[in-house]
Amino acid sequence: MISGILFSINGYLPIIVSLMIVLVSLVLSLKLIEPLEESKEKITHDTLTDIKHAFRFIFQSKRLRSLIFFSAIMSSFICILVNYQVSVLEELNFPTVVIGLVFALIEIVGGIFSREHESFHILFKNKSLSILAFISVLVCFLIGLSTHFLKQRGIILFIICIALIIKYIFAGIYQILIDKYYRNFTNEKIDTKIFSTKLFFEGIANVLLGFFASYLLNRMSTGDAFIILGITFFILFTLAIIYMKPHLGLEPKKYPKGEIYTYRRSKRQA
Repeated sequence: MISGILFSINGYLPIIVSLMIVLVSLVLSLKLIEPLEESKEKITHDTLTDIKHAFRFIFQSKRLRSLIFFSAIMSSFICILVNYQVSVLEELNFPTVVIGLVFALIEIVGGIFSREHESFHILFKNKSLSILAFISVLVCFLIGLSTHFLKQRGIILFIICIALIIKYIFAGIYQILIDKYYRNFTNEKIDTKIFSTKLFFEGIANVLLGFFASYLLNRMSTGDAFIILGITFFILFTLAIIYMKPHLGLEPKKYPKGEIYTYRRSKRQA
């Protein structure tokens, strides 16, 4: 909201304020005290061993492969929607103040309701990720169809706000649940390696699908791009869920022992 107001005054003000915040953060970070350093040789050896064990576990675990596949698609979808949602409002010629106000209110409402992630998980159980994915796709269709067929800007803005509130609520719930699912079969020794791998594949998917999303915007209106995007990700989510079904949502006793990571160091490494 503040950035929208500042931009309406001067286009450079949001950049200046952001730069000031970055400088303050830099000054504060320089005042942090570094912990005692361990031997670099030992750290390097332990790191290489950790990476070797982690990647072996990740590529042997069908459960983790399923989660990485799904999270890469979902992460890309969320990132693309963030860019599209600004583009669609700008295309409808809403002023920057209105755009800033809309997103400020939407993020506040989404943040409040995303705290209900545990209730959501209890309600839908092992179908939680599927519900989150397909509701996000429905949001995409709702925005695209409203901008394509409706003419009244006020009604379109109302529908977009409702759709984006839903999107922010479910995106917040997703971020919490996916981290919880990743940690279920790991421990503190390998968490960092697994999340690094998760971010690596999400980054690759963001780049590839981001190019596709940019191509759509260059060829058509944002409303039409929303519709094509919804169809594309409906297919991708369907394929991901079909692949995940035999490997996720099982009872704990039905998972193979290899799906639970156990980290053991030799006496020489300890």
